[in-house]
Amino acid sequence: MKNAVQLMWTFATLGLSLLVIQSYSSIVDSSNAQQQNETANQTQMQSQENMSETKFLKNSTSFGNATAELKIKHAPEFSTLSIQPWPIVEPGKEFNITGILVDKITLQPIADSDITFLYESASQAISPSSLEAIDKQSSDTGGKFNTKTKAPDSQGIVSVTAVYNGSGLYHSAASDPALVIVSNSSLPP
Repeated sequence: MKNAVQLMWTFATLGLSLLVIQSYSSIVDSSNAQQQNETANQTQMQSQENMSETKFLKNSTSFGNATAELKIKHAPEFSTLSIQPWPIVEPGKEFNITGILVDKITLQPIADSDITFLYESASQAISPSSLEAIDKQSSDTGGKFNTKTKAPDSQGIVSVTAVYNGSGLYHSAASDPALVIVSNSSLPP
Protein backbone atom coordinates (compact mmCIF):
# COMPACT_ATOMS: atom_id res chain seq x y z
CA MET A 1 0.00 0.00 0.00
CA LYS A 2 2.87 2.26 0.80
CA ASN A 3 4.20 1.73 -2.73
CA ALA A 4 0.80 2.51 -4.21
CA VAL A 5 0.54 5.80 -2.27
CA GLN A 6 4.08 6.66 -3.23
CA LEU A 7 3.30 5.84 -6.85
CA MET A 8 0.13 7.99 -6.74
CA TRP A 9 2.08 10.75 -5.09
CA THR A 10 4.72 10.54 -7.81
CA PHE A 11 2.07 10.65 -10.57
CA ALA A 12 0.31 13.56 -8.88
CA THR A 13 3.59 15.48 -8.56
CA LEU A 14 4.53 14.62 -12.11
CA GLY A 15 1.05 15.58 -13.39
CA LEU A 16 1.11 18.82 -11.41
CA SER A 17 4.59 19.58 -12.77
CA LEU A 18 3.41 18.97 -16.32
CA LEU A 19 0.40 21.20 -15.71
CA VAL A 20 2.64 23.98 -14.34
CA ILE A 21 5.06 23.61 -17.25
CA GLN A 22 2.21 23.61 -19.75
CA SER A 23 0.67 26.73 -18.15
CA TYR A 24 4.04 28.46 -18.11
CA SER A 25 4.53 27.54 -21.76
CA SER A 26 1.10 29.02 -22.62
CA ILE A 27 1.92 32.22 -20.75
CA VAL A 28 5.27 32.50 -22.52
CA ASP A 29 3.63 31.84 -25.91
CA SER A 30 0.91 34.38 -25.13
CA SER A 31 3.50 36.92 -24.02
CA ASN A 32 5.56 36.32 -27.18
CA ALA A 33 2.46 36.65 -29.35
CA GLN A 34 1.53 39.87 -27.57
CA GLN A 35 5.05 41.26 -28.06
CA GLN A 36 4.93 40.28 -31.73
CA ASN A 37 1.55 42.03 -32.11
CA GLU A 38 2.88 45.14 -30.39
CA THR A 39 5.97 45.10 -32.59
CA ALA A 40 3.81 44.64 -35.70
CA ASN A 41 1.52 47.49 -34.57
CA GLN A 42 4.50 49.74 -33.87
CA THR A 43 5.99 48.87 -37.25
CA GLN A 44 2.65 49.58 -38.95
CA MET A 45 2.24 52.91 -37.10
CA GLN A 46 5.82 53.87 -37.91
CA SER A 47 5.22 52.92 -41.54
CA GLN A 48 2.10 55.09 -41.61
CA GLU A 49 4.01 57.98 -40.00
CA ASN A 50 6.77 57.56 -42.56
CA MET A 51 4.20 57.58 -45.37
CA SER A 52 2.59 60.65 -43.85
CA GLU A 53 5.99 62.31 -43.50
CA THR A 54 6.86 61.31 -47.07
CA LYS A 55 3.53 62.70 -48.27
CA PHE A 56 4.21 65.92 -46.37
CA LEU A 57 7.69 66.23 -47.79
CA LYS A 58 6.40 65.41 -51.26
CA ASN A 59 3.81 68.16 -50.92
CA SER A 60 5.86 70.72 -49.04
CA THR A 61 6.61 74.03 -50.65
CA SER A 62 10.33 73.30 -50.66
CA PHE A 63 9.59 70.65 -53.27
CA GLY A 64 7.22 72.89 -55.23
CA ASN A 65 4.02 70.83 -55.05
CA ALA A 66 2.00 72.01 -52.08
CA THR A 67 -1.46 71.43 -53.54
CA ALA A 68 -1.20 67.77 -54.57
CA GLU A 69 -3.04 66.23 -51.62
CA LEU A 70 -3.21 68.94 -48.98
CA LYS A 71 -6.43 70.85 -48.48
CA ILE A 72 -5.03 73.94 -46.78
CA LYS A 73 -5.88 77.41 -47.99
CA HIS A 74 -3.22 79.19 -49.98
CA ALA A 75 -2.46 82.84 -50.33
CA PRO A 76 -3.06 84.23 -53.82
CA GLU A 77 -1.03 87.11 -55.14
CA PHE A 78 -1.49 89.66 -57.91
CA SER A 79 1.26 90.82 -60.19
CA THR A 80 1.65 94.58 -60.38
CA LEU A 81 -1.28 95.98 -62.32
CA SER A 82 -0.28 97.36 -65.67
CA ILE A 83 -2.04 100.49 -66.97
CA GLN A 84 -1.79 101.50 -70.64
CA PRO A 85 -1.27 104.28 -71.46
CA TRP A 86 0.64 105.05 -68.28
CA PRO A 87 1.14 107.15 -66.20
CA ILE A 88 -0.97 109.84 -67.83
CA VAL A 89 -4.40 109.29 -69.36
CA GLU A 90 -6.41 112.09 -70.98
CA PRO A 91 -9.77 112.95 -69.36
CA GLY A 92 -12.67 110.91 -70.76
CA LYS A 93 -10.35 108.50 -72.63
CA GLU A 94 -10.21 104.72 -72.17
CA PHE A 95 -7.26 102.98 -70.60
CA ASN A 96 -6.36 99.31 -70.31
CA ILE A 97 -5.78 97.40 -67.02
CA THR A 98 -3.95 94.04 -67.02
CA GLY A 99 -2.57 91.75 -64.34
CA ILE A 100 -1.95 88.14 -63.33
CA LEU A 101 -3.31 86.16 -60.35
CA VAL A 102 -1.01 83.40 -59.04
CA ASP A 103 -0.72 81.03 -56.08
CA LYS A 104 1.79 82.74 -53.78
CA ILE A 105 3.25 79.40 -52.62
CA THR A 106 3.59 77.46 -55.88
CA LEU A 107 3.61 80.48 -58.21
CA GLN A 108 1.18 78.61 -60.47
CA PRO A 109 -1.50 80.72 -62.20
CA ILE A 110 -5.00 80.70 -60.72
CA ALA A 111 -7.32 80.16 -63.67
CA ASP A 112 -11.05 80.84 -64.10
CA SER A 113 -11.31 83.15 -61.11
CA ASP A 114 -13.47 86.26 -60.84
CA ILE A 115 -11.59 89.53 -60.47
CA THR A 116 -13.41 92.70 -59.41
CA PHE A 117 -11.99 96.21 -59.31
CA LEU A 118 -12.01 99.16 -56.96
CA TYR A 119 -11.87 102.35 -59.01
CA GLU A 120 -11.42 105.25 -56.63
CA SER A 121 -10.57 108.93 -56.63
CA ALA A 122 -7.14 109.59 -55.17
CA SER A 123 -7.46 113.38 -55.29
CA GLN A 124 -10.08 115.94 -54.30
CA ALA A 125 -10.30 117.19 -57.89
CA ILE A 126 -12.13 114.02 -58.99
CA SER A 127 -15.56 113.29 -57.57
CA PRO A 128 -16.09 109.59 -56.67
CA SER A 129 -19.46 109.73 -58.43
CA SER A 130 -17.73 110.59 -61.73
CA LEU A 131 -16.04 107.19 -61.88
CA GLU A 132 -17.62 104.40 -63.91
CA ALA A 133 -17.77 100.88 -62.47
CA ILE A 134 -15.23 98.49 -63.99
CA ASP A 135 -16.75 95.23 -65.22
CA LYS A 136 -15.85 92.03 -63.40
CA GLN A 137 -13.31 89.90 -65.27
CA SER A 138 -12.31 86.24 -65.15
CA SER A 139 -8.69 85.10 -65.22
CA ASP A 140 -7.68 82.89 -68.14
CA THR A 141 -5.73 79.60 -67.91
CA GLY A 142 -2.54 81.59 -67.36
CA GLY A 143 -4.13 83.57 -64.49
CA LYS A 144 -4.17 86.71 -66.69
CA PHE A 145 -6.98 89.24 -66.82
CA ASN A 146 -7.55 92.32 -68.94
CA THR A 147 -10.19 95.07 -68.94
CA LYS A 148 -10.77 98.62 -70.11
CA THR A 149 -12.36 101.56 -68.37
CA LYS A 150 -12.89 105.24 -69.01
CA ALA A 151 -10.97 107.97 -67.21
CA PRO A 152 -13.09 110.64 -65.48
CA ASP A 153 -13.73 113.92 -67.31
CA SER A 154 -11.91 116.02 -64.70
CA GLN A 155 -8.17 116.11 -64.09
CA GLY A 156 -6.58 114.54 -61.03
CA ILE A 157 -5.42 111.13 -59.81
CA VAL A 158 -7.37 107.88 -59.63
CA SER A 159 -6.40 104.49 -58.27
CA VAL A 160 -7.34 101.03 -59.52
CA THR A 161 -7.15 97.92 -57.29
CA ALA A 162 -7.86 94.35 -58.43
CA VAL A 163 -9.69 92.16 -55.88
CA TYR A 164 -10.03 88.38 -55.71
CA ASN A 165 -12.65 87.12 -53.22
CA GLY A 166 -11.05 83.70 -52.72
CA SER A 167 -12.37 80.15 -53.07
CA GLY A 168 -12.28 76.82 -51.26
CA LEU A 169 -8.52 76.59 -51.76
CA TYR A 170 -7.54 80.28 -51.78
CA HIS A 171 -7.86 83.19 -49.40
CA SER A 172 -9.03 86.55 -50.72
CA ALA A 173 -6.46 89.06 -51.96
CA ALA A 174 -6.11 92.55 -53.38
CA SER A 175 -3.44 94.02 -55.60
CA ASP A 176 -1.46 97.10 -54.73
CA PRO A 177 -3.32 100.15 -56.07
CA ALA A 178 -2.19 101.39 -59.48
CA LEU A 179 -2.25 105.20 -59.66
CA VAL A 180 -3.30 106.89 -62.87
CA ILE A 181 -2.82 110.58 -63.57
CA VAL A 182 -5.74 112.06 -65.49
CA SER A 183 -4.44 115.12 -67.32
CA ASN A 184 -4.64 117.00 -70.64
CA SER A 185 -0.88 117.52 -70.68
CA SER A 186 2.02 115.12 -70.82
CA LEU A 187 3.24 116.56 -67.50
CA PRO A 188 1.50 115.74 -64.21
CA PRO A 189 -0.91 118.46 -62.95
